[in-house]
Amino acid sequence: MKPSSILDSEYQKRYHSLKINKTNLGYTIGLDKLASSMDAWHVEIKQNQQISKRVEVRLNQLWEEQDYLGLAHLMQFTPDKYSIVRSPVSVLHNTRMINKDLSASIYTLSPQPIKRVLIFIHGGGLINGSTKRATDWLHKLLSQLGDGWAIVNVEYPLITQLKINLLLDALVPMCEIIHQWYPTAKLYIAGDSSGAGLAMHVVRQNTSIISGQILIYPQCQFGGANQVNAASEISFLTDFKRMLNVQTALINQQVNKTFTWDINLNIPTLIIKAEYDIFNATLAARLEPIEQSAELLRIDTFQGMFHGFMDYFGILPQAEFATYQISAWLMQY
Repeated sequence: MKPSSILDSEYQKRYHSLKINKTNLGYTIGLDKLASSMDAWHVEIKQNQQISKRVEVRLNQLWEEQDYLGLAHLMQFTPDKYSIVRSPVSVLHNTRMINKDLSASIYTLSPQPIKRVLIFIHGGGLINGSTKRATDWLHKLLSQLGDGWAIVNVEYPLITQLKINLLLDALVPMCEIIHQWYPTAKLYIAGDSSGAGLAMHVVRQNTSIISGQILIYPQCQFGGANQVNAASEISFLTDFKRMLNVQTALINQQVNKTFTWDINLNIPTLIIKAEYDIFNATLAARLEPIEQSAELLRIDTFQGMFHGFMDYFGILPQAEFATYQISAWLMQY
């Protein structure tokens, strides 16, 4: 699906057709007509992103050669972002170094004193993406949060540039440094996919200064066993499993260690799920023993969606709807 092919009227019609229903842990958001089936717009996006036969052959060749770094670089052909700006948001933007490995793009609406800060860590499987990945979406979220908020969009080296253990070490002091920038502000942290996994790692080391976390279709484990040649039950998600295999193989090659994170539910936690997320089973296993007694936990599920639906802000109305869910949740804390 080409972004230009979606008329504003079509987009708005679907946006206003989204229904929200209360559950025992949070909300479900979807279209009535879906009846818990895949959203046609997201299906079309995925089908149109299938790689060419030539690239498929090259990927398989690199896998056989165990050239995981080469695979990771080849898989970086995807664009930084897929979003289109339907209603541009004007923000103040500056950049700042966090430490020698990390930098930040900082968004505010005005020069007013900052009372609350949301730190955001982008996804991309640790082998793809940048702060550009979620820029438009974060601008929209900031417009919902209003004055007095800053969003710190963290740029970090991919594991093609820095070993995973060194990346994790670089992230640990990040919150303390940002807290020094805004000493009177409340800090919150968010991330999507692998970025949510990195956020969980950061929270574990900085619980005392983080007031809440938002985990968007979180990847709770890095490394471990490969799913060699594992075909997806949904054919056009096979590429996503390939990316996970490359991530896992590269981590195993670097440190031969599995990194896992439990979700710290001692602080307010919002989990955003996609109904057809590849990580849902792992997430459910982690939450099952505790979710009934977790007073600070909320789980919102977007029906019909696959992993990564936030990336298509301006194309999938669900990504915009999520900004309202998140901003309303943050205002409670």
